[in-house]
Amino acid sequence: MKLRNSLFFTLILLLIISCSDRERSNPLDPLNPKTGGIPSSLSLYSDKKKVYMSWSKTNNINISHYNIRGKTESEDEFEFISPIADTVTHIFTEVSEYDQRYEFAISIVSSDEYETPYSEPQSIVPGPYNYWISDYYQGLLLKISYDGAHVINEKIIYFPVDLDVYSNEGTLWLAINYPPQLQKFDANGESLIIVDLPGNPSGLTINQSSGDVFVSIEGQSELLVFSNTGDQLPSLITSIPLTRNTNLAIDSTNSLVWISVQDSNKVIKMNYSSGTIDTIFSNFYYPGKIKISYDLEVTCIATDSGLVMIHLDNTHTLFFKDSRIIDLDINRAKNEFWMIVFRENEFQWDIEILSKQDGNWSTEQHSVPMIIIYI
Repeated sequence: MKLRNSLFFTLILLLIISCSDRERSNPLDPLNPKTGGIPSSLSLYSDKKKVYMSWSKTNNINISHYNIRGKTESEDEFEFISPIADTVTHIFTEVSEYDQRYEFAISIVSSDEYETPYSEPQSIVPGPYNYWISDYYQGLLLKISYDGAHVINEKIIYFPVDLDVYSNEGTLWLAINYPPQLQKFDANGESLIIVDLPGNPSGLTINQSSGDVFVSIEGQSELLVFSNTGDQLPSLITSIPLTRNTNLAIDSTNSLVWISVQDSNKVIKMNYSSGTIDTIFSNFYYPGKIKISYDLEVTCIATDSGLVMIHLDNTHTLFFKDSRIIDLDINRAKNEFWMIVFRENEFQWDIEILSKQDGNWSTEQHSVPMIIIYI
């Protein structure tokens, strides 16, 4: 009798557990230990004012549709955007402003009109452009959203060296080490043109007026030039062997190409229309990145002893003396030079902004935490 009762209670317990498992397997069930009844895997990316949203399909026959909601950072409540059929797993929506943080969430509505809680909100900051990044060591070409938080496109490219975007088309030229070549890609990362090179490229820049592509080759003293359709044009003779650490920049307003050769401590200023060298600067310590402000008529060069600003008359000014300029870029909308500065005496990293206010150059500092790596 005891054995019979024991078996009876065991069967009841197993039945309860199995029923419980069946109920909890419903992804819309708020007590489901895996989903909590909340949709998952919502992801976003933006292309200018379009925000693309995608999510994982929930396999449940009781789904009627999805509800999409969104809000700006300054708003407290999510606004209903639209219902989406249960067969759809991606949409795009338009936003009204750049540099504004938007949040989006998704819920599921069942056939009996039960609506799940919102998914975990995802945020994005749309902007007027996105970024292309070449990762030499991981062998990747990446397109990153304006806010830097979302990968839009990813391609495996062996040893990408340098790249530039031709703004008039939205196309991209990429210099590659293996095999040595140039490739032109469209805005979606699809290859359009391949040009073989005679050696390993070290630097690349595009003339935004003509679309011509300028490429430096390791160990050669000439700068190769190609049209936007991949045809080779007459080269520019620099008289200095260009090394692996070569940076290029174009000043199309004044028909100038700037070349920094870090290993030789030289910067070359050439007129690309005539093919003649204007000036060779030989007193800069490890010159690197070059950025040009056409409106302010200055060229800034990152060096290991500070930021060198060269004016049209070839005079120059030094900012952040005795500091290494690790990276340099320009915000053309505001004519601001942004840089990462390493002050060796203080062992401190800073983000610095250099701009012209009321006719005078001024700097603004953004401190960043120091990171020490022990090896």
